[in-house]
Amino acid sequence: MRITTDLLRTWNACREGYAWFAERYPDGEEYAITLAALAADGRRDWVAWLTERVWRVAMAGDADEFIRGEVARIVEDTKGSPNSSSGDGSTAASS
Repeated sequence: MRITTDLLRTWNACREGYAWFAERYPDGEEYAITLAALAADGRRDWVAWLTERVWRVAMAGDADEFIRGEVARIVEDTKGSPNSSSGDGSTAASS
Protein backbone atom coordinates (compact mmCIF):
# COMPACT_ATOMS: atom_id res chain seq x y z
CA MET A 1 0.00 0.00 0.00
CA ARG A 2 1.29 3.41 -0.91
CA ILE A 3 1.25 6.02 1.85
CA THR A 4 0.86 9.63 0.70
CA THR A 5 0.52 13.00 2.37
CA ASP A 6 -3.09 13.14 1.14
CA LEU A 7 -3.80 9.80 2.79
CA LEU A 8 -2.20 10.90 6.05
CA ARG A 9 -4.30 14.05 5.94
CA THR A 10 -7.52 12.04 5.57
CA TRP A 11 -6.40 9.87 8.51
CA ASN A 12 -5.79 13.02 10.62
CA ALA A 13 -2.11 12.32 11.25
CA CYS A 14 -0.54 14.48 13.94
CA ARG A 15 1.25 17.58 12.73
CA GLU A 16 4.69 16.27 13.68
CA GLY A 17 4.13 12.88 12.03
CA TYR A 18 2.77 14.49 8.88
CA ALA A 19 5.80 16.81 8.68
CA TRP A 20 8.20 13.88 9.27
CA PHE A 21 6.64 11.95 6.39
CA ALA A 22 6.29 14.92 4.00
CA GLU A 23 9.96 15.84 4.45
CA ARG A 24 11.20 12.33 3.69
CA TYR A 25 8.63 11.18 1.16
CA PRO A 26 7.01 14.15 -0.59
CA ASP A 27 5.89 11.87 -3.44
CA GLY A 28 4.68 9.11 -1.10
CA GLU A 29 6.22 5.78 -0.19
CA GLU A 30 5.26 2.15 0.27
CA TYR A 31 3.85 1.15 3.65
CA ALA A 32 6.67 -1.28 4.53
CA ILE A 33 9.41 1.23 3.72
CA THR A 34 7.64 3.91 5.74
CA LEU A 35 7.21 1.49 8.63
CA ALA A 36 10.91 0.55 8.59
CA ALA A 37 11.94 4.22 8.56
CA LEU A 38 9.65 4.98 11.51
CA ALA A 39 11.07 2.04 13.44
CA ALA A 40 14.64 3.11 12.64
CA ASP A 41 13.80 6.56 14.05
CA GLY A 42 12.46 4.96 17.22
CA ARG A 43 8.86 6.08 16.52
CA ARG A 44 7.13 2.99 17.88
CA ASP A 45 3.96 4.93 18.65
CA TRP A 46 3.80 6.10 15.03
CA VAL A 47 4.47 2.55 13.83
CA ALA A 48 1.45 1.36 15.81
CA TRP A 49 -0.70 4.25 14.57
CA LEU A 50 0.16 3.66 10.91
CA THR A 51 -0.20 -0.11 11.17
CA GLU A 52 -3.65 0.22 12.71
CA ARG A 53 -4.87 2.47 9.90
CA VAL A 54 -3.38 0.40 7.10
CA TRP A 55 -4.87 -2.82 8.46
CA ARG A 56 -8.22 -1.12 8.99
CA VAL A 57 -8.20 -0.25 5.27
CA ALA A 58 -7.03 -3.74 4.32
CA MET A 59 -9.75 -5.43 6.38
CA ALA A 60 -12.43 -3.15 4.93
CA GLY A 61 -11.37 -4.05 1.39
CA ASP A 62 -9.59 -6.99 -0.13
CA ALA A 63 -7.21 -8.16 2.60
CA ASP A 64 -5.99 -11.05 0.42
CA GLU A 65 -4.87 -8.64 -2.29
CA PHE A 66 -3.08 -6.44 0.26
CA ILE A 67 -1.29 -9.41 1.85
CA ARG A 68 -0.28 -10.90 -1.53
CA GLY A 69 1.15 -7.52 -2.53
CA GLU A 70 3.17 -7.20 0.67
CA VAL A 71 4.48 -10.77 0.42
CA ALA A 72 5.46 -10.27 -3.25
CA ARG A 73 7.33 -7.08 -2.33
CA ILE A 74 9.20 -8.84 0.50
CA VAL A 75 10.14 -11.77 -1.75
CA GLU A 76 11.42 -9.36 -4.40
CA ASP A 77 13.39 -7.35 -1.82
CA THR A 78 15.14 -10.48 -0.50
CA LYS A 79 16.00 -12.17 -3.81
CA GLY A 80 19.67 -13.07 -3.94
CA SER A 81 20.15 -12.50 -0.21
CA PRO A 82 22.77 -14.77 1.35
CA ASN A 83 20.20 -15.37 4.09
CA SER A 84 17.66 -16.98 1.74
CA SER A 85 16.71 -20.52 2.58
CA SER A 86 17.98 -22.16 -0.61
CA GLY A 87 21.06 -22.36 -2.74
CA ASP A 88 24.70 -23.32 -2.17
CA GLY A 89 25.57 -20.02 -0.47
CA SER A 90 22.62 -20.05 1.90
CA THR A 91 23.28 -19.16 5.52
CA ALA A 92 19.68 -19.67 6.62
CA ALA A 93 18.81 -22.52 8.94
CA SER A 94 15.79 -24.73 8.58
CA SER A 95 14.29 -27.65 10.39
